[in-house]
Amino acid sequence: MGVPRRTVVKIRPSHPELGVMLPNPPADLRTSPAKVWSGICTVIKYVVFFCLGMVVGAVFLQSDNVQKGCFESMVAVGFSSHRSREICYKNQLSYSGPLTRFDCMPRNANAVDCKKRGCIWDESVHNVPYCFYPDKYGSYSNMNITADDGKITAFMQKKMKSPYPEDVDLLQFEACSETESRLHIKITDAKRDRFEPYYPAVPQVDCKQFENSKFQVKITEGRMGFKVMRSPNHVIFDSEDIGALIYANQFLQVTAKFSSGSLLYGIGERQSPMNIKTSTYQSFTLWNRDVAPTDKVNLYGSHPFLLIRDSFNGSNSQWHGLFLLNSNAMDIITQPGPSITFRTIGGVLDFYWFLGDTPSQVTEQYLEVIGRPRMPPYWALGFHLCKFGYGSLEKTIEVWNRTRSADIPFDVQWNDLDYMDRNNDFTIGPKFRKLSDFVDMLHSIGMHYIPLIDPGVSAGEKAGQYEPYDYGLELGIFINDEKNKPFVGKVWNGISTVWPDFTNPKSVDYWTLMLQKLHRQVAFDGAWIDMNEPSNFYSGTVKGCPKNSLNYPPYVPNVVDGQLFSKTICPSAKHYKGLHYDLHNMYGISEAVITSFALEQIRSGKRPVAISRSTFPGHGHYASHWTGDVFSTWNDMKLSVAQILNFNLFGIPFVGADICGFNGNTTAELCARWSQLGAFYPFSRNHNSDDTIEQDPVSLGP
Repeated sequence: MGVPRRTVVKIRPSHPELGVMLPNPPADLRTSPAKVWSGICTVIKYVVFFCLGMVVGAVFLQSDNVQKGCFESMVAVGFSSHRSREICYKNQLSYSGPLTRFDCMPRNANAVDCKKRGCIWDESVHNVPYCFYPDKYGSYSNMNITADDGKITAFMQKKMKSPYPEDVDLLQFEACSETESRLHIKITDAKRDRFEPYYPAVPQVDCKQFENSKFQVKITEGRMGFKVMRSPNHVIFDSEDIGALIYANQFLQVTAKFSSGSLLYGIGERQSPMNIKTSTYQSFTLWNRDVAPTDKVNLYGSHPFLLIRDSFNGSNSQWHGLFLLNSNAMDIITQPGPSITFRTIGGVLDFYWFLGDTPSQVTEQYLEVIGRPRMPPYWALGFHLCKFGYGSLEKTIEVWNRTRSADIPFDVQWNDLDYMDRNNDFTIGPKFRKLSDFVDMLHSIGMHYIPLIDPGVSAGEKAGQYEPYDYGLELGIFINDEKNKPFVGKVWNGISTVWPDFTNPKSVDYWTLMLQKLHRQVAFDGAWIDMNEPSNFYSGTVKGCPKNSLNYPPYVPNVVDGQLFSKTICPSAKHYKGLHYDLHNMYGISEAVITSFALEQIRSGKRPVAISRSTFPGHGHYASHWTGDVFSTWNDMKLSVAQILNFNLFGIPFVGADICGFNGNTTAELCARWSQLGAFYPFSRNHNSDDTIEQDPVSLGP
């Protein structure tokens, strides 16, 4: 649901590559012999200059003032400033080659503004930043470093103004040894509190010096940044004088190099191979969004976690995990080196490292921090069947009957929103009046039933005619706009939609009561919570969003459509615990926590099943996930394997893709192969859209 058919998405590149095709010149413009000889002489001249420059450079590289003297000499004999820097500063990171450039101007790069930032401009090479930081940019300087019993504290003093408003002048750095193999480093505003996520509920432990600690932290007075080393001296994260540390109110950035040869996995949600290639620049954007899965778009969930192989000696390897606990919109940029840049538009820089010898040791430690996954009930591991657009109970039963008659193992029947009355939550439509009898029959033969329940509540009903809206207003549990009135958008409901604020303590009783009343009508066994990015058919309200720095921040990550509020709630909307700007990525997990609690209450303590589209770190402790509106293509089937394995890294092992695909028409061959693969999905469900052919196993033939 959510995106019923393929959408073409254009991603705005920071540095577009321009390709030009030139036709053969007319005869009167072709090169003459004189021009050929002139060209040869020019080539000879530059060869001589090159040799002379290398000799001069070699002489100067023996002295303390090597870089400056070499640069001046190379320019004097005719080399460009850029080429002179590459030769003379070859031992410094920024000039070791174009692929090691750290982007100084990720939006609207131009030479004039680049140089105003104190950065270097060079557009001679495509597919790399044209504007990049020089060495030892030194935006902050470490000071007042102290170390005591497993804890290092320091301050970082701002040395230059960033291009973004409201720089933080003084930062506090704290490195805490939490276990022998878990390191926690947090960089915060030293003078005032900033937003920090309330999920997951990470353990609060005292720092301790461990005799057999697997890591070391190095932070140097007067330098920028820090290093994390695998004991004794293997550097796995080096941000010391790398790129620029920026800490403005709505733009936070840190850049670091990994150890040479590191392999990167993780970062999600994304539809791409597991291994993150570092042979080129890649950007991964995290801002939960209802969009059909394709490569290089921000999808339904946000997981800023990486699994990294940092060493390999031919037979043994060592691994570590890196987690940024931050819920704001962000770009994570990987590049050759390999190197990484975290660029977020709010919150704090709150990092965890988990060191181990195997991937399983790393992920086990990660789950100790974010919460271990919830065990699903045994019946949920069976085969599930659904389609958006059954349209009636009779059609649902028809498909159910033919599946059972074909002796296909079949455990759980689902219904999409077409079981509702006018697409309104907690209602049963007239074409599903006897749904309760059908579900009772399913239970009598050991089967189970799960309906869809969207978070959006209809706001277009008359007063007194729709309790979910009336009671929500009475309790004041809906997300509010800037005027403290319920924020109104639109999803499947007939006229308008409001959204429960799951950060409001009163929403627990509200949501539990609504589910209880639905359960009295139909004794469902689990809840399918969809559209909870949250999705919105408008971009904000019907009139958009107010013009302010929350809805139009100084920097917008590479989100679909280029606006944070595209097809969702305005970031300036108000929750009980803060602004949607900070809470957006946690809306799904907030709903999942309360839904799982309500299901346990309603079903007398039985293990709940809540399948959610939107996810955030820690989600697996409460609920599960499916990979959304995938397409009926061989490529999407192939990539589903990587998606499912990624979510196992993220602590959400009960996960699956819609077997045979959701969007577009499948084929008998594709569906047969996908069914074979899907039998091994932890969550195994066949489901597709209302504008596609039937694809339940029997409908496509014997």
